[in-house]
Amino acid sequence: MYDRYYRYSSKNLILSFSTALVIYTIIYGAMWIDDRTHAPGMIQVDGIVYVMEGASAKKENAIEKIGEIKQNISRYRKPKKDFTSNSLEEGAELYKVKYGEFSPKTILYKENDKLYIAVEVEE
Repeated sequence: MYDRYYRYSSKNLILSFSTALVIYTIIYGAMWIDDRTHAPGMIQVDGIVYVMEGASAKKENAIEKIGEIKQNISRYRKPKKDFTSNSLEEGAELYKVKYGEFSPKTILYKENDKLYIAVEVEE
């Protein structure tokens, strides 16, 4: 009688452990996917990485055009070359902004004919 109980509880233990492992894997996988889909948009200009905040800016705050995005990289990577972005398409315009040289440095980027603010990533 003890052997039956022991074998039965071992099967239950293995089943319970397997179920818990599957549930953990599903939850962890969902969190990993969620983190990747929420990766911030970034731009690199003059060796500085900027995070795209999405806050709009006025056209009169743009001083001059500093260039365009030359390469779009994977959404989940950090730019390592100047004028690359993990979010903006090639050809997106970048501008200097009034008082943008102070810390944290800021630039403007153009998307859908509107200007938005990007702020230096302080590492």
